[in-house]
Amino acid sequence: MAFARALRLCPDARALPPHPERYEQAMHSLTERALLYSPRIEAGEADGHLFIDATGTRRLFGPPVDVAWRLRRQFRADFGLAPIWSVAVNKLVAKVATRLVQT
Repeated sequence: MAFARALRLCPDARALPPHPERYEQAMHSLTERALLYSPRIEAGEADGHLFIDATGTRRLFGPPVDVAWRLRRQFRADFGLAPIWSVAVNKLVAKVATRLVQT
């Protein structure tokens, strides 16, 4: 939803300024936690996406979806946020899937 529309619909809402350094800190923390599951991690283009290659980690951590659930639970416990995630065969499919989940 557009910010202006949200303010129109909720006139009592309080708008706070963005804090990019906090977003960067959260992404860094998530990346550190994800590195425990795979050394092959790539951050998106400052869009909050994190791509984790779980190829070959099944014997250690189980299927990739289990890794995703563990990371989600840990991030929610540590930051109080519930990230949107998807498990897919490549980055494009994963990005499309997360967009579909958001709507």
